[in-house]
Amino acid sequence: MPTHSLDEGSWLSALSVPLILGAVITFFVVISTGSAAGASPGTLRRDKRRRKGKRRKDDTGERELVRRDIPVEVVEHIIDYLADHRRTLKACALTSRAWLPRARYHLYSTLVVRRRGLDPYKLRFYPQVARCIRHIVIRDGLWLEVTNSVLVKLGHVEILHLSIPYGHMSSDISPAQFPHFPMLKQLRLENVAFHSGEQLLSVLRKLPELSSLSVPLISMNYSDAATSEECITSSRLPRVRLPLQFVHLSVRPTPGRTACEILAMAGPSLTELSIRIVSLSSGLRPTFELLRTLDLARNTALESVLLHFYWSDPLWYYSTPRGPRDAPLATALLGAVHSPAFTQLRLRVVIPGEDESLRWLRYFDVGFLDAFAEPPDDPGLSLADIERAKERAKGLRSLRLEFKFTCALAEPELSRIREHVGNQLPALRRRNILEIECTQ
Repeated sequence: MPTHSLDEGSWLSALSVPLILGAVITFFVVISTGSAAGASPGTLRRDKRRRKGKRRKDDTGERELVRRDIPVEVVEHIIDYLADHRRTLKACALTSRAWLPRARYHLYSTLVVRRRGLDPYKLRFYPQVARCIRHIVIRDGLWLEVTNSVLVKLGHVEILHLSIPYGHMSSDISPAQFPHFPMLKQLRLENVAFHSGEQLLSVLRKLPELSSLSVPLISMNYSDAATSEECITSSRLPRVRLPLQFVHLSVRPTPGRTACEILAMAGPSLTELSIRIVSLSSGLRPTFELLRTLDLARNTALESVLLHFYWSDPLWYYSTPRGPRDAPLATALLGAVHSPAFTQLRLRVVIPGEDESLRWLRYFDVGFLDAFAEPPDDPGLSLADIERAKERAKGLRSLRLEFKFTCALAEPELSRIREHVGNQLPALRRRNILEIECTQ
């Protein structure tokens, strides 16, 4: 029988075909699925991210949001509009790490220091919060709590309010106790007084950015009464200028030298002046001539004046008309204003209690205020003051009368009083500059 034997060449040719096919199949399997043994961890992570991206391929809106971030400046500008909405600000602070600083800037902008309240000393452990505080309200005389805190070192505070509740004795403060903030823009003292007028002025001179000031000058500490001639002489001396735009003073009918100094320090930057006259028995002439005593010669940009005063019964209603007798008071007031930009005058009057409404309609006489439309000549004034008063009257665009009654009057009675007052002021009504408000 013939013998069949395989030589070396035929054996290799028989095995080459399946080996080649197996290698080709293995290659394509590895390429398509990836080899877990041969792939590095970085390659696996990239493949995983690529697969997730394919699943979200149809969600084009979300992909665009991730790709194009909103600029931080735009987000901060939007959050600034929410400064008064604390709940929304808290939600913004928890939304994103990029939103947190601006939301915190508004959330922690105000600090109220009072008894059994927040302790300013602990702010040194929270510098990210202390840097956001810009408005401080100090009550109950706890100003040393702030003076010795980290807030003074940071110096970011712009608004400071020192308050003692009315009904309590006024509290004195010294310049050493006063918290000094070089960037302070608004200062309000309520029932708080310095030991002297010079101490108050020394504190104000160290506030170069101060633009708003509200201070009571009725304490006995400021009883340095000065005549108008002394105020004029003092106002011509060189002094530190402050960029004061708004000043509110509580004074007596005879203000002291401190009030004159404050207005002189404001100079041409002052645009709004508010004066609260604290008196129960003052006559009309000292009140309306108060501006002449203060001397507003340097306040050449003054636009608005508010006089807030209280009148006792004999001053506001008489059995005889008082218009011709008291009309020159308007000339005295307008002649004291040296600013050609003066356009608004507000008289806020507190009327004492009188429950009989018919008495108001019969005797309530404010006809002398009609002289603000056309000031008459006053023999007690110079020709320059009279001409200045007439110029200020021509430029007057608004005269607002705010009567606050301390008695109980119904709304119909207030409407009748408002109509009664308007009928007494025909010249102001013809110029369409009269505004009347009656409240209680």
